[in-house]
Amino acid sequence: SDIYSLACVLYEMLTGEVPYVGRGVMKTVVRHLSDPIPSVRKLRPDVPGVVDAIITKGLAKRPVDRFPTAAVFREVLAGAVPPRTAVRTGLPAR
Repeated sequence: SDIYSLACVLYEMLTGEVPYVGRGVMKTVVRHLSDPIPSVRKLRPDVPGVVDAIITKGLAKRPVDRFPTAAVFREVLAGAVPPRTAVRTGLPAR
């Protein structure tokens, strides 16, 4: 859940929205279970595709499909973001 939570926070930081919204907790859970994983680039096309893919992996529905640890998530993300992009998006630079 920590990896998923981190991906949710990153998604919201980059888009200004949470990945899944429903009227109430149960409807939000249903949307998480039934809706496809949202793309950051749909709302922010300037975000590098690799960053979108990394966040998508962090938001994977099955924990086994996410990064094994938060440290691995961070390292992959840091390696994917060039310094100039990091300043513009607020992501860690490599």
